[in-house]
Amino acid sequence: MTKFSRTLWIIFLTVGLTACGPRLGPPVPTPYPEWYLPTVIALTAQAALPPSPAGPEAGPSRPSPEPGPSLPPPTPTRTPIPPLQTSTPTQTPTPTPPPVPIEITSPGPLSRIVSPLRLRGYVVPGDKNLVNVELFGEDGRLIAQNLTRLYGSAGAAYISLDLPFTIPLAAELGRLQVTTSDQYGRPLAIVSVHVILLSVGNSMINPPGPAERCVFFSPAKPGMTFRGGSLQVRGRFQPFSLEPAFLELLDTSGKVLDSRPLTFSGLEMQSFASTLTYSVSEPTSALLILRQSDHRIPGPFFVFSRDVTLLP
Repeated sequence: MTKFSRTLWIIFLTVGLTACGPRLGPPVPTPYPEWYLPTVIALTAQAALPPSPAGPEAGPSRPSPEPGPSLPPPTPTRTPIPPLQTSTPTQTPTPTPPPVPIEITSPGPLSRIVSPLRLRGYVVPGDKNLVNVELFGEDGRLIAQNLTRLYGSAGAAYISLDLPFTIPLAAELGRLQVTTSDQYGRPLAIVSVHVILLSVGNSMINPPGPAERCVFFSPAKPGMTFRGGSLQVRGRFQPFSLEPAFLELLDTSGKVLDSRPLTFSGLEMQSFASTLTYSVSEPTSALLILRQSDHRIPGPFFVFSRDVTLLP
């Protein structure tokens, strides 16, 4: 083919191809050069595919985005029901009774009392749970009395009672006396307090005195047995006055087997020691007592006791 023929063939081929294609407008500019378009198409197709099990392909490192604010964990929609709670009843503590047979907590010494006299304290009841409360005038006469029964779960029981009284004078010295006795009528304990009785006016209650005024070191425990005709007694006592106190042994009939005086130099707690003698032909239940009389009103003021067994 001649050079002209080849040139003419190229012109016809070019015109034919142009006539067969659609007529397009001017080309739209793209952000990528024409030579990079195949690469863009390949990357777009690869991004549309799901990741392979081995994980995404490592590509060029890019800066990580800034972490956003952490969200709180989701709140459950159902509130758990709290377990049932059983309320525990509150118990009011009971005052612990003192280690003495009788304690008068009110009225205190020389309290001014308008009727009724209100007694409060603790008592270890005597035989048949009886407690004898008496009020004496300054001449020794009995003004008022109350024989009551007390029941305690552990020894001493709480006592609370009102004792009405009348006196002929505007004011008078009196003695409030609390007594317990055993089955033989012997006094187990007596505790007293002097008070001022008023016909009219207002009561003025003083605080109580010492609760524990006597203790036996020997015999140390109730029911101890002694033989040989003698009994050694040791202990401590806080007297109510400078009047002598007495140690005595009483048998079941109330007979005094022996008696020894005790003298004290003051009103503070003091030690004492003495020896009582006795003569019995068989085992005898006896009551060892320490007593002190009232120095202002006739009658006993204080008795403390301990039961013992005497052998020949």
